[in-house]
Amino acid sequence: MLVSRWLHDIPRRGLVAGALLVVILAGYGGYRLLPRISAALAPTCAMAAASPAGGAATAGPPAPSASPASSASRASSQLAAAGTTPPPIPTLPPGPPAGAAPLRVPVLIYHEVLPGADPASADYQMTPALMESHLCTMKARGWQSITARQLAALLAAGTPPPQHTFVITLDDGTLDHLVEAYPIIRRNGFVATFFVISERVGTDGYLSWDQVRALRDGGMEIGSHSANHPRMSDIPPAQSVQEVATAQRTLGLQLGNQPVTFAYPGGAYNDAAVEAVRVAGIMAAFTTAEGHAASWAERLTIPRINVGAQWSAERLLSIMEGYVR
Repeated sequence: MLVSRWLHDIPRRGLVAGALLVVILAGYGGYRLLPRISAALAPTCAMAAASPAGGAATAGPPAPSASPASSASRASSQLAAAGTTPPPIPTLPPGPPAGAAPLRVPVLIYHEVLPGADPASADYQMTPALMESHLCTMKARGWQSITARQLAALLAAGTPPPQHTFVITLDDGTLDHLVEAYPIIRRNGFVATFFVISERVGTDGYLSWDQVRALRDGGMEIGSHSANHPRMSDIPPAQSVQEVATAQRTLGLQLGNQPVTFAYPGGAYNDAAVEAVRVAGIMAAFTTAEGHAASWAERLTIPRINVGAQWSAERLLSIMEGYVR
């Protein structure tokens, strides 16, 4: 009789145990499992999801070689000594017609994308599997990406993109952007803007100039992230001008064209930093401030979403859906 009663209670006990497990996970570190669950699902998502255009995603060209740079010397100093003339400052378009509405386009920030990153503790690191989970989920839900430069052009024209359009940006120009992030972006049929610190190119842990050009040739945009990555709200106005101008000169010489987009290091800026960027002919500059809309009038302080290293794909999707009216 006792055995029969115990067997009869197994389903009920299972339900109770399951409910208790859910409560425990939610209340004590359950958030740590969400990125790992999303990451575990990433390969299936990447293979099965349709591209934003509705067809099969194109893999694109193979990732360029990621061999370390042979020298850590600064290219800008070499070019300056040679007396090379940089490309001219970009000419800005006149801007949108009067009354053009701000654009609600989410702009994402990723930093380091590393296999050894700990999603539970790192604010500026992301595992490749978690990034894959994010992007393949966006693709499966019909999102499509444009570059920061394309967003600037839309702001200038006053033309809204299709709904579910977003921008992927990666700050700093570290080597993992080529080794880990670039293949994920291409595999999911997206484009991105890589904001490069000009004076760190070719140094340990950062891309070489050949690798930066390879990203550009692979369909990505290269933007400026200053010359030396200072917190621009904390430096004198003259230094802000030098930081922006040096980066523009170096990137222009190395890439053939000066960048038209800029990301403030750490998202920090002040009036002097904004003026330095404006004088340099930058079309759009990006912060880390919160906000859902970008306009031509405020094009030099566009908000971005710093993607959390603990965010599941569904959490990121819910944030992005908030931009869709």
